Amino acid sequence: MEVYGPMLREFVIFALAAFLLVLAAAPTAEDECVPRDIELERQKIIILQCESSCRHEGVWGDGGRAYGIAQFHEKTFNAMKKMAGRPGLNWRDKDDQLWLFDWALRNGHAHNWTCARWLAAEIVPAFAIKKAHALVKGSELCPTRQKDRSNG
Repeated sequence: MEVYGPMLREFVIFALAAFLLVLAAAPTAEDECVPRDIELERQKIIILQCESSCRHEGVWGDGGRAYGIAQFHEKTFNAMKKMAGRPGLNWRDKDDQLWLFDWALRNGHAHNWTCARWLAAEIVPAFAIKKAHALVKGSELCPTRQKDRSNG
């Protein structure tokens, strides 16, 4: 059962992400009534899917300079944790990355992520929604675009 625990947890997270993306995909006349936090959560899911396929352990990017679920560069992580007043955060810790990623998006630092810039240019939404639909159909979430680049 322990083997399936992390897999099941990740599946539930991806299923929720897929649901939120599909829900957010169709604009309605009530869009202006959607609380900002829901929109922020949608953006976070899209960016994390794009950056790391929502995976953390052993996920390296930018030629080995970025690590984890939020693909932080260590230098950027350390600078932001000081700005956030949280010097005890650990670059390699998934929960710390998620906390600081949330802080960064809420405090105007989204430009540090390529996928956030793509999202602002409306390039990523269709890409992420397509992946969410693939998940619902039982396909792999990030087939070939995102490669796992582990060190050693």
